[in-house]
Amino acid sequence: MKVWGGEEDAEGRLWKEGGKVEGEEKDKDEEKDEEEEGEEKEREEEEEEEEEEEEEEEEEEEEDEEEEEEEEGKEKEREEEEVEGEEKEKVEEEEEGEEKEKVEVESEG
Repeated sequence: MKVWGGEEDAEGRLWKEGGKVEGEEKDKDEEKDEEEEGEEKEREEEEEEEEEEEEEEEEEEEEDEEEEEEEEGKEKEREEEEVEGEEKEKVEEEEEGEEKEKVEVESEG
């Protein structure tokens, strides 16, 4: 039995250069390749899913941060309005006090 181009062995399998059985070995190699490709595809899909999940988490975090910033801004505005209101009250009280003093001074005089 020869191992070079196109000779058949006792079972009728074709041999190719290098001594491998073309039919069976090819099938096994193809199976292995297909299996590896399938595994590679699975890994890629898993990686894509993980990346998508990470992106979603990042987006959620960004949204949360934006909401927090908005809340902080609103709270700051309320505090500023409160301070302004208190300052206005003080100014009004001072003005009323000055008017009372004027009235008292005028009534005494």
